[in-house]
Amino acid sequence: MDDSPQHAPFSPSHAIPARIPPVKALPTHVAAMLDSIADGIMLLDREWRFTYVNQATERLLKRSLTDLGGRGIWECYPDLIGSAYYRAYHEAAASGAPRTCTAYHAPLACWLEARAFPDANGLTVIFRDVSRERQQSAQLEYHADHDYLTGLPNRRRCTQVLAHAVAQAGEAGVAAPLAGIGAQEPYAAGVVVLFVDLDRFKEVNDAFGHAVGDTLLCGVAERFRALLAPSAFVARVGGDEFVFILRDARPGQAERFAGTILAGVSQPFQVDGHTLLLGASVGIAQWPEAGDTADTLLNHADAAMYAAKAAGRFQFRVFHLDLAQGLRQRLQLRADLHAAMADDQLVLHFQPQWSLQDGRLAGAEALLRWQHPTRGLLPPASFLDVLLESPLEPAVGLWVMRAVCRQIAAWRRAGLPVPRISLNLSARQLVMPGLAGLLADLAREHEVPCGLLDVEVTENTLMTDLDSAAAALDELKRCGISASLDDFGSGYSSLAYLTRLPVATLKIDKSFVAVLGSAPEALAVIRGVIALARSLGMRTLAEGVETRDQQRLLAGEGCDAVQGYLLGRPMPAADFAAVMGASAVARGD
Repeated sequence: MDDSPQHAPFSPSHAIPARIPPVKALPTHVAAMLDSIADGIMLLDREWRFTYVNQATERLLKRSLTDLGGRGIWECYPDLIGSAYYRAYHEAAASGAPRTCTAYHAPLACWLEARAFPDANGLTVIFRDVSRERQQSAQLEYHADHDYLTGLPNRRRCTQVLAHAVAQAGEAGVAAPLAGIGAQEPYAAGVVVLFVDLDRFKEVNDAFGHAVGDTLLCGVAERFRALLAPSAFVARVGGDEFVFILRDARPGQAERFAGTILAGVSQPFQVDGHTLLLGASVGIAQWPEAGDTADTLLNHADAAMYAAKAAGRFQFRVFHLDLAQGLRQRLQLRADLHAAMADDQLVLHFQPQWSLQDGRLAGAEALLRWQHPTRGLLPPASFLDVLLESPLEPAVGLWVMRAVCRQIAAWRRAGLPVPRISLNLSARQLVMPGLAGLLADLAREHEVPCGLLDVEVTENTLMTDLDSAAAALDELKRCGISASLDDFGSGYSSLAYLTRLPVATLKIDKSFVAVLGSAPEALAVIRGVIALARSLGMRTLAEGVETRDQQRLLAGEGCDAVQGYLLGRPMPAADFAAVMGASAVARGD
């Protein structure tokens, strides 16, 4: 049974009173109390006429009680007819229960929240300007869904959009054709996720600082926005990670779009006077083949991206089931690395380098190995990518420097004629503040002459920040530590930058050595490198020498030294000690 009070019904909304009745004044103390309230208060009779408005209402509506009193609200504000306020007031009048609504009021250019309370005399409406709260709420909602730096949607919003797209695709089964594709040409449509990770972006931060890195990320975001079609979406989901979502993708569209992304990233960026070059690796996962939920698709696109990195970077890979197992192994390897440092599982092997002029032992390259408790002895290729992306990299780099100095000291105490020992530096290590002083201090601590130390860096490492790299190598040279440029000829190879670097040795990349005798152009490149090095006062050392013919050809061209399986594989410290001893005996030392 309805217990609500029974009152006479309100008059029709559009009825205009034949006359304006006089407004009965409220008691003075009541009016004073209502005028002290910051919210607007207006009283409407059952004919929808204003019978009272307080001072806050006059301020908000910019109309006085003299103007409004006795007149109908729909007459005074015809634009409200059919609005949210109109519906709320009528629902309150019809139900006898309060109603609330919040809507934008165009004439006043603000958001108003109104609460209507029906009684025997009509309606009491209390309202206030909530524009500021709405703006703050909108800002909070925006920041909750968007990246603070680039303004792109963030991971939270990306997951929401992807989940919605997957749900729609699941309901539709086969989506409608895209614009430009006729209905007579149906295709199996799907949602595609492209996971993009910038290659070696951390090196930019390490070399130039985070301010430059942030500006670069904003530039990348702008390029990605420019790639978007109406049905596409892009978000920044991590430091240098972005996700594209393609809805209703046609077969082959994802691969073509991945190529577009790679091409867009590869164009140089100009940031604070620096010309910066980036690459990217892209992983592709398509619904429903790679998963039927947003989280699964994102995880599988991420796994495909790591596969692209493992394959050499600056390319894309499409997810398949084997990649999921690879991702799990990679995560396990990352966890195992922490145990490797704690449990002293890292070891150094040494690969001898031989002079081609007199056959003497010219040096050795120190190479990191991991004595894994279940997988055995692992070469760097098995874990280097994981290490370089790990916060452990600086600690491992310091361990290598200390271990090399400690081993040289042990050999010297044993009376062995230790040649120059090279150790490899990553881009992050090379531009680390105080590198030269640190390495010199370690040498003094172990009573090792700095002249016995050599650092190897790759062309790609140098080109991340040529100015900082040149400065770091200058400091090392002043400390008596020489430098070798590894993999020369496989990267940027430019005389212009080479003349700026205090490099003692150019290492000829093994890819050229491998085809000596079968590819005339390889011999031409090697001749050019040797001539270039000689003109700059540098030595040359060829890597990957595996046959006598290769050794003979290199000697004939005037190459200074070689290393490779023919003359010695990487070996434990004890075995290299034997090599040093045998070399000394052969020289008659």
